[in-house]
Amino acid sequence: MEQRRFYATSPYPIALYRRFLEQALAFRRCEIRPFTEASFGDGPRARLYVRHDIDTAACVANTPALLEIDRELGIPAAVYVRVDDEDYPAESCRAMVSRCHEIGLEVGLHTACYTHDDSFAAFSDELDKFTTLFGFSPLSFTMHGLGTKRQLERQDFCAKIIKSMKKYGLRFTDCRPEFRNYDYVIEDCHLEGGGSNQRFLYNDVYRIPKFFRPSRDYLFLTHPCYWT
Repeated sequence: MEQRRFYATSPYPIALYRRFLEQALAFRRCEIRPFTEASFGDGPRARLYVRHDIDTAACVANTPALLEIDRELGIPAAVYVRVDDEDYPAESCRAMVSRCHEIGLEVGLHTACYTHDDSFAAFSDELDKFTTLFGFSPLSFTMHGLGTKRQLERQDFCAKIIKSMKKYGLRFTDCRPEFRNYDYVIEDCHLEGGGSNQRFLYNDVYRIPKFFRPSRDYLFLTHPCYWT
């Protein structure tokens, strides 16, 4: 595997996002697939999935610019929004979610329900709130990471929710390898040490890795707050 190297600290130019996707589209070993598709076993190319996690108010503001690039390039990205009102009011996502839903992009729940003592009650409340706010029920969800905070509770929730997906009307999550196991994740939120809290990315965003292999799954994960 190639040795990845530091490339840039946030904020990143949105032109870099477009450049990566254009490289991926031109890379014969790779194809960009719809995020929530079921695994379909062996294939001639690597499978790359694109996911946008809407963590903050800045993410809400910046997401349309990334989605416009996705639209122009035909990228079947997925968008995951929070409804816990912790970092932004969920209602501020209405227009964005409506637009995504209209054009057929996957929009699901981004949850940190494991921070509650009764994580399943919190999760159920978030699903209901999502449906009430946006007018449709989410069919998929992703987990909002908080470092090591309640890490064991998060792992426990992920292990148990897999057995209850149908109960909640859900068809997909990538929080457990039963649904998808990524060989490699390209992301924009690596954290510098020394208490700086500065986010950075590696050169795997500048130049798509050549080690992608057929029938393997890879993720390009963004947090739009880091792109301008």
